[in-house]
Amino acid sequence: MLVARLLLALALAGCANAPAPAPQTATARHRRRRRRRPPPSSAQCDALRAESQATVARALGRRSAATWPVLASLDWCSPTPGGGAWALRVDALSVERDPDTRAELLQGTFSLVHSTPTGERSAARPWSEGITGPEGNLVCAVGDECVAIEAPSLFDHDGDGEPEVFVRVTTERRGGPSTFHGRVWTFRDGAVDVYAPSREWMVAAVRDVDGDGRPDLLTHGHYVTEAPGPCGEAPHPAVGPLLAAHALPDGRFSLTDEAARRADRERCPAPTGDSAGVVVTTPGGGVDVAGTFERVVCARLWGASAAAVSERVRASARALRGAGRRCAARAPSDVDVLLEWAQQTPPVDLRGE
Repeated sequence: MLVARLLLALALAGCANAPAPAPQTATARHRRRRRRRPPPSSAQCDALRAESQATVARALGRRSAATWPVLASLDWCSPTPGGGAWALRVDALSVERDPDTRAELLQGTFSLVHSTPTGERSAARPWSEGITGPEGNLVCAVGDECVAIEAPSLFDHDGDGEPEVFVRVTTERRGGPSTFHGRVWTFRDGAVDVYAPSREWMVAAVRDVDGDGRPDLLTHGHYVTEAPGPCGEAPHPAVGPLLAAHALPDGRFSLTDEAARRADRERCPAPTGDSAGVVVTTPGGGVDVAGTFERVVCARLWGASAAAVSERVRASARALRGAGRRCAARAPSDVDVLLEWAQQTPPVDLRGE
């Protein structure tokens, strides 16, 4: 009995002297809990997403939304610092069946919506072909024509406390040219509209090109069109090099300041003796059409005269139209677009420092 009591006393003393749990262990558990918190939300975002998801659910029924990835990209909302929200909302949706192919076609409309902290809403309807579109800016046939929306990005360019939002819409077509349209949108005077300082450009992307913390615009400027291709066949998109529109502290953008010109020189290097011509060839000896369109624009940006560039285009007309092909008289081709671009006044001069 005495031995048992001694063993019990020693055990109790050991428990009393055991080290307390390290305080950092509890802190680490608290930190782990904080990392698992959901992303910021708002009442406006919750309501807008619920409405959009209900519209999609009614249209799809028992179909899987995974069949149409565009629907996932439209399930987007971001609260703003002032307590409002920007969101993409599916306004209307239906699923039709093509009578010829029996494939299902998604049709409907979506909007870019701004909600104030008190819940008042304004909206615009982005479209891949222009600033805002008509009814039916949402269409998707799997494997054929389908709209895609990239994840929007926000930044307060004008410093009014309410961020602008960049939205890019692309229409991809099987066997035909794809089109894209990117715009910076703002909420002002109770309405959603294109941000005025960026209105003249179709924006391909936003990126901070000089590391000043302000996202700049990347645009093809006026060098965007659909070219007819050799002998007027197989039209395709024609774009020049991406040019930087440098974001300024006052909310405007500059194509011509040194930050923009420095970024442009990286994508549009000065022509050398090897690139004095305008036709860019592929390793197999064919014509790199996209590279040729960029080279014509770059030659003008680096100071080549309209007459000199036009002369080079005409000298390369046979290769551009397709060597050995006999086209109808005056058949349109890439040459016509290249000559038109050669005559345009360059938006920026890349010479000098």
